[in-house]
Amino acid sequence: MGGWRIQARRKLSELKRPIRGLHLHADCERERVLRREVALVAWVRAVLLENWGLANRLTIEAAKVAPETAVSMEEFRAADGQFRVLVAKLVLL
Repeated sequence: MGGWRIQARRKLSELKRPIRGLHLHADCERERVLRREVALVAWVRAVLLENWGLANRLTIEAAKVAPETAVSMEEFRAADGQFRVLVAKLVLL
């Protein structure tokens, strides 16, 4: 349980490193699912903490590993200011 607490204290910018460093085989379904979940969870966490710069950068990885989110992620990247907040909320729904 202690390991989870340490993980929770990591900076958001550090979450991007494991995504890049995770060299997974495309033929292994579990690994693809893991990569997808990590990318999406990192994006959601960045949005919830209103770290818009990191959320914007994570949209590229999220769209790669979860193609069904590509349109929503592109809309998020194109939005700015308060409209970005609204788009983020809509994506989360």
